[in-house]
Amino acid sequence: RSLVIPSQAIKTAENSLDKANAQLFELKTQANRLAGQQKAIPPHLLEEIDVKQKAISALEAGLQKKKSYADSVRARYEADKLRYRELKTAGR
Repeated sequence: RSLVIPSQAIKTAENSLDKANAQLFELKTQANRLAGQQKAIPPHLLEEIDVKQKAISALEAGLQKKKSYADSVRARYEADKLRYRELKTAGR
C-alpha cells in the first residue's frame, strides 16, 4: 500500500488540470479579444470553451477521487501501524 503510485497519479492529474486551465484561459482570452473588437465570437470557439470547461470539471472530479484514495491508503497505513504497536506491546 505504497503512497508512491497514488502520489504520482495525483501529480499527473494536477499537471493535466493545469494544462487544461491554461488552454481554457487562452480560449477565453481569444473570445474576450474578439468581443473587445466588437466582432462576433465564432461558434466553434464557444463550443471549444464549453468542451474545455466540461473536461476541466471531469479532471477535477478525477483529482478528488485520487486524493481521497491516497487519504484512505494513508488512514489504513496508520491503522495498521497502530494495530502492530498494540500487538507488539501485548506480546511482551
